[in-house]
Amino acid sequence: SSPLSFHGEADRDEESREEKGEEEVLEGEDEEEEEEKDEEDEEEVNVEQEDEVLYAARNILDRPELLDVTFVCEDGLEVRANRALLASGNVYFSKLLYGDMKERSMDRIHLPTVRADSLQIVVRYLHGHRLRWKSQTSWDEIVEVYCLATQYQVDSLCRRIASRVPRSGHACEFGKLLSAAIPVRAEEILKAAVRAMNEALAFDSASFKGWSKESIKYVLENVQLHPDVTETMIAEAVLSAAPNQINIITFRQENCPAPSVEEGDSAAEHSKKKPIASLSPECSECEKDSDADIVVDGSLSRKDLQEIFEGYINLAFVEPLFVKKRIEPLQIVRPEVLSAVYKVQSICLSTCLSPKSLFKIPWRSLVPRVSFAPVKADEDGICSAYDDILVPSLWACDPSLTYVISEDLPQRVERIDADYMEIAMMRLPLRSGLHIWRIRFETSGSKSAAAGIVSSIATDSSGRPTEHNGWWLNADLTSAAPKQWAMSSTFYKLSGIRTFNESGDSVVVILDMTRRVLTFANKLERFLNHRENYPAAFSNLPNDLPLHPAVWLPFPGCADIEWIQSSPGPQQVRPR
Repeated sequence: SSPLSFHGEADRDEESREEKGEEEVLEGEDEEEEEEKDEEDEEEVNVEQEDEVLYAARNILDRPELLDVTFVCEDGLEVRANRALLASGNVYFSKLLYGDMKERSMDRIHLPTVRADSLQIVVRYLHGHRLRWKSQTSWDEIVEVYCLATQYQVDSLCRRIASRVPRSGHACEFGKLLSAAIPVRAEEILKAAVRAMNEALAFDSASFKGWSKESIKYVLENVQLHPDVTETMIAEAVLSAAPNQINIITFRQENCPAPSVEEGDSAAEHSKKKPIASLSPECSECEKDSDADIVVDGSLSRKDLQEIFEGYINLAFVEPLFVKKRIEPLQIVRPEVLSAVYKVQSICLSTCLSPKSLFKIPWRSLVPRVSFAPVKADEDGICSAYDDILVPSLWACDPSLTYVISEDLPQRVERIDADYMEIAMMRLPLRSGLHIWRIRFETSGSKSAAAGIVSSIATDSSGRPTEHNGWWLNADLTSAAPKQWAMSSTFYKLSGIRTFNESGDSVVVILDMTRRVLTFANKLERFLNHRENYPAAFSNLPNDLPLHPAVWLPFPGCADIEWIQSSPGPQQVRPR
């Protein structure tokens, strides 16, 4: 045979082998597809079987002959169930109905303090029924079911109920929830409520209207309110929960007005004069109702108001004019407490904290509980902290002590040596809304400093970020930011901003979390006059992590922060 015919035969053999290989591959793929289809069919059959079993379990409640245990509840109402089904999926009922407890041999089990409607929900849940609530179901009823689920160790039901905590910011809804959950210590519901209120409680001066005393106390002890919520707003909200006191205020102002701060008096002068000592008038009419403790329409009594104002509100951070006109006339705060309050204010204002900043600083966002309460159970009834005047610092503490936080100047962070220093971060997480603050630098020799924000992935025990990105404007007008967030190329030209690299210079920082932009100005008026058209320095900031005000001091010096304004985000605006 010729070489050509030999090569032709070889080629045909090769093609045959390739075709055979392809056929084997295709056959293998077909087999895999068939196996997958068989598995899918089997899974469908399994699901159908599970549905049939679940359907049968649900139907047991409709078959009286299968209900072999009866719970006799409040008012003699009965709830019937299947013993085996209750016990099969629940440890508590397994021990109760099949363990060594006396109920094992009982067909009728008496639960005289349990409402039948609430127990029926738990029983239906354990019989495979879906959890459904009527539209008019109150939080009292929901919490009662939660308590039964907790008692009977139905953990999945507890989690389902806790997940119903409202995600909207309606204060009225939260008030009803807390009033139901606090007395019975429904912990999972309360934890969920705190998380929700931290993120989206729409708080204003009427938010506590209709709330109970315990609910108000719980919020003031546990919730980090939005930075736009000042201590004055909290005080006003507490008064809104006591509408019956309005007549008392009006009566006393018209018939026997209490002495108070004269117009033009400073807090320090008022502290020295101490006219508050005569706040208990000798007017006979006032004596008659001074001990009145009448509650109208669920509002707070005078004793409730005194407890909250003296123990849960930091009166030193409430604007003096509000204390004078709204709190003093009520005579719900003792004279010695008011004297201590004015003393604290005068000392705080003598530490270079401006009056506007002192009463605007979002103390409740820094720490949920007040920095110091006026009253506690000691011999003289006045908290000793009012003598120490230890105002919380605005800055996160640095365990490595590369910079100093002053106890006397809470607004200040200071670099005292030339060693490398990381950023100094304000321990205030900003998640929504518009925030404006001013940073003033005092430096010795060096003209390097920067103001800006950092985003924190995690924080250590002192509140400092362990991992972070930063957006900075340096005093010489250079900038720094993560690569994907370069500063706008037109910012310098359109804003007209100038350097702030001389000692004593300041810069205003504006963070708008709604628009997700950060910008800077030399003067606040410059921004306010061109608010709509003022250029952004950085845009498209991340919205999945809180941002913190921060400063950078590469050389010895200090920075003071003055809080100017916080406005709520859309989710913190109370519906009208």
